[in-house]
Amino acid sequence: MKHLTIKLFFLLLTFASCDFSGNKYVSVKQFEIDSSVYVLNLDTLQESEESVRLSSIFPKVKTIILETTKESVIGLVGHLQVFDDKIFIMDSKSQGIVLSFDMNGKFLRPIGRIGAGPDEYMYASDFTIDPVKKEIYILYTNLHINKYTTDGAFVGTIKLKSKPVRHARFIQYHNGKIYTDMNHFTDSVDKEYLLQEIDPETGEQTGQFLNIGEYNNGWNEPYFTSGGNGFVAKLSESPKFMHLFTYVIPELNQNTVKPAIVLKSKHFATRSDVEKTKVERDAGERVRSLRKSKKLTLSHNNYAETKNHIFFICRRLNEKRPLCWFMIDKRTKSIKMEEPPFNDLVYV
Repeated sequence: MKHLTIKLFFLLLTFASCDFSGNKYVSVKQFEIDSSVYVLNLDTLQESEESVRLSSIFPKVKTIILETTKESVIGLVGHLQVFDDKIFIMDSKSQGIVLSFDMNGKFLRPIGRIGAGPDEYMYASDFTIDPVKKEIYILYTNLHINKYTTDGAFVGTIKLKSKPVRHARFIQYHNGKIYTDMNHFTDSVDKEYLLQEIDPETGEQTGQFLNIGEYNNGWNEPYFTSGGNGFVAKLSESPKFMHLFTYVIPELNQNTVKPAIVLKSKHFATRSDVEKTKVERDAGERVRSLRKSKKLTLSHNNYAETKNHIFFICRRLNEKRPLCWFMIDKRTKSIKMEEPPFNDLVYV
């Protein structure tokens, strides 16, 4: 048997310059912060004296023990979604197989099979769910997507026809469209975007969002752009997109992209700072160079959102106190910088 501990996951954030508009090829010149955007000024926000207790947010915690069979041995939980009284898990250690369990942990079935057949896939990196049709889209190698029902029946394959994109790691279904990240492997950052919109019927690209030169300060290292991040709050009305080197968390909203959370600081690194790191030989050296700089460099990863709250971590890579814990109350619009949350539901 394998224990699945359901925890809150928080987020690490970043640095960049950003903008959004309503058209399908978004530069960032029309970016405006309206009343729906949460703005966190890292230079002025004061830290709360006490940790938030999880019992003030959640009434109880439940541990689900997942059944282990020959088909459901999990090496590493890469992605997890709960939908329609089922738990869907992608095992990143087994070429990305997606497994389904009921809410008591009983293994139900794999979603598709590992292989090279027309209804199979290999090296899947992410999956997303259409909550209306109850279908699962699994993104795998070479810009292909397999579609299945949530009961595991094969529906079809979508070949993404967007060029010059060579690789995508993350996928999100939203309001009749599919969205993926875009890795270009080129230096033409002012003509490239981080997100693309795809017609799920044809595989054709119908929109691009988040210009790399403006939104991401020109950072486009193919293996240091979106690793460990991607889409979060995937089954909410407005899924968010996390990326390595920006200070804005955008959301998908009625088939456009708009800011959801904005970090501000006069100490953020600039595009000029990013450009100076290009003298280094590889991406790892570029990251280490930025960490040594006097400018504030941020990274983000984990994120959790409930009906009434948003939680995340801001990691300041060159600070003595590298982790900042934030809680946003959606009802009051209040923003708190917290000590790490105290899990009094488990540890009393």
